[in-house]
Amino acid sequence: MWLCTRKQTGCSKGDMNSTPAQSIDEWLLAEHRRIREITDRVDSAAGLPELLAILAEARPTLAAHFSGEEADEGFYDRVRSMAPNQTERVDRLEREHQAFLSEVDGLAARAQACLAGPMAQIFGDARSLAQRIRKHEVAEDQIVADSLYGDLGQGD
Repeated sequence: MWLCTRKQTGCSKGDMNSTPAQSIDEWLLAEHRRIREITDRVDSAAGLPELLAILAEARPTLAAHFSGEEADEGFYDRVRSMAPNQTERVDRLEREHQAFLSEVDGLAARAQACLAGPMAQIFGDARSLAQRIRKHEVAEDQIVADSLYGDLGQGD
């Protein structure tokens, strides 16, 4: 079983204090569950503001997780030393880390630009329409008031 060490950034001091003999595989599975929860929330995001908040949470979580896996004596180093036949797979997975972080950054930037640009314009246009409709309804209410109540006194 692979034990967490203080040198390894993937296991935080809090993790080691709560379970001093926690193994890397247990740590990794817990981290992957946490990341799965975030990716499930991405799948169910109802709109861009919610998605942007999830991406803002995902970025540092993923960066810390990847850093832990890539650290000296971290998960990838240990796999390479204990199972050299897995080196090619580990190398490929490790290369994906930076691509994932870049993609999260790109998605967040696009979502932010959309919220500040086209969506902001659409919401502004919708508020303007709502205001014009309210004014229209007030004008109709005024006609009702002027015609019915104002005209009632005219016939006497």
